[in-house]
Amino acid sequence: MSVRYRISETVRATGGNDGGVILDIGQGRVFALNRTGSLIFARLGRGETEAQVVSRLSHELGAARETLARDLREFLDRLMQQKLITVTSSAGSRAPFSPEAG
Repeated sequence: MSVRYRISETVRATGGNDGGVILDIGQGRVFALNRTGSLIFARLGRGETEAQVVSRLSHELGAARETLARDLREFLDRLMQQKLITVTSSAGSRAPFSPEAG
């Protein structure tokens, strides 16, 4: 779970306390995120690994790590299917938004 992801260059996103929105200008599509999805997407943009996301969200949300890991994997699979993220071995992903600033 030390995999890092890169957000597509055609993706723009914004987030706040209630969730977020992803706009893929390349595909002309908009995706809505709940609060947790918004937090995850922001963390991916900062270059955090799957393990880091699970660890931090488990602490912040008080959720079981096993449940978070499973749900995160499903979310990442959906993001990859929509071509919003790709797997990368480098930490050079850009952060498209920060929901904490919301």
